[in-house]
Amino acid sequence: MNIELTKDQFRELLLLASVGNHVRRGALAGEELYIPERDEALMTALYEMAYEAGIGEVETDGNNRTEENSGAIVPTQKLEDAVHTLLEDFADERFWHELSLLLAQRDIERTLTPDEQLGMELSGGILPERLYEVCERYSMEFETFGIDRLEINENAQVSDLRDVL
Repeated sequence: MNIELTKDQFRELLLLASVGNHVRRGALAGEELYIPERDEALMTALYEMAYEAGIGEVETDGNNRTEENSGAIVPTQKLEDAVHTLLEDFADERFWHELSLLLAQRDIERTLTPDEQLGMELSGGILPERLYEVCERYSMEFETFGIDRLEINENAQVSDLRDVL
């Protein structure tokens, strides 16, 4: 099979594959179905293609590639930095999203109406639509103020809806 890509498109593919490789390795390491050799072989093939195409995001390990010595082809520091920047940005975005969602869920659970409680029971625990409105308010709060206005209220009543869910 052949895929025709420009050098810029191949750079993007290489970045996407590298990010995906890091994510899969991190998420599945130690899992029975995870086969790291398969992923390594695919990344090696992509690195070889990138090297042969003169794409600057890969280099030989030690820069000693000759016909007699086919040194390993590895990503450049530039590619590694781009991958790690994307992963850090993603983790940061996920953190704020999850925090907004958990706080919104907490607030919704504290203010459930009898109709909403019945709806949750009938739907298998699905929270009401207004969850997304509350989540959006938290997202805007964090975007504007970060955590500056978050505080721990040790006297707050803690809800327990496990019997409803």
